[in-house]
Amino acid sequence: MDYFRSCLLTRSVPGSNDILIKDSVYTAVGLASCILHPFIDFDQFLATNLVQEVQVTQLGYSILRRRIAILISQWVTVKISKERRSYIYEITQHLLNKDDPLNDLVVRLTAAKCLGSSVDEWDSDVETLLPFVPNLFERIMALIDEVEETETKMSLVNVVSMIVVQLEHRVFFFFYNPFLLCSYRNDETDTRSTGCAIRR
Repeated sequence: MDYFRSCLLTRSVPGSNDILIKDSVYTAVGLASCILHPFIDFDQFLATNLVQEVQVTQLGYSILRRRIAILISQWVTVKISKERRSYIYEITQHLLNKDDPLNDLVVRLTAAKCLGSSVDEWDSDVETLLPFVPNLFERIMALIDEVEETETKMSLVNVVSMIVVQLEHRVFFFFYNPFLLCSYRNDETDTRSTGCAIRR
């Protein structure tokens, strides 16, 4: 546990093996979340470490950005309080930013999956999510437009559907017509299939 804590609290040095070591530690901490949660204050770790770490812009940190998104997905159903959920949305919003060169397609797709896991969790608080909705919708819709595989598009549409379900009637505050979410610049087959997924 002391080794885990030292790795978790130490910032990696780009260009060294530290990034790969921390990636391995994060992987272990994520897989063992059900066992480690009594020993790790993940709320504090999320707020003080992960929020800062995803903003590091040095070469090589895309590896950790992807891993952090996976790590949050693994812990959100185990031990992340309602009060800390805003940090999850802040992190995923940052990782979905295509203008950041470290947020490659893999990072952004992983972040979208992390968002879906967080929103679809039983302890999810819609009031915490609301301030992030416009930006998250915009970036996920752009990502849907960017990817080519239908299966990938559908997984992203499923994330949108989860958000819409959580928002309930509040969705009309963001979209006069929520079915306008279906207006992608793709071929007709993809448009029909993704549109049907949202309407469900």
